[in-house]
Amino acid sequence: MPMNEKAKPQNCGVGTEQEPEAGICKVCGCTDNHACYDPDYGPCWWVDETYTLCSHCAGPEDPESLAALRLMDSENEED
Repeated sequence: MPMNEKAKPQNCGVGTEQEPEAGICKVCGCTDNHACYDPDYGPCWWVDETYTLCSHCAGPEDPESLAALRLMDSENEED
C-alpha cells in the first residue's frame, strides 16, 4: 500500500475525476450510512443542496460547516 494511502481518513476514496454523486461527499467519500464523526459535534451533515459536500469537509467560509461552527464556538468562549 502506498504511504499516502495510509494517511487518508477512513471515508476517503472518491477520485476527483469522477462526477459528484448525490449522497456521497466529493471530498472524503462519506455517505449517510458511513458519515464522518467528530467527538465534540457528532456525525457530519450535508451543507449543499446537491448532497455532495459534508460539513466536515466544507471550509469555514460555509456557515453550515463544522469549521464555521468551531470558529463561532471559540469566539463565544473568548467573550
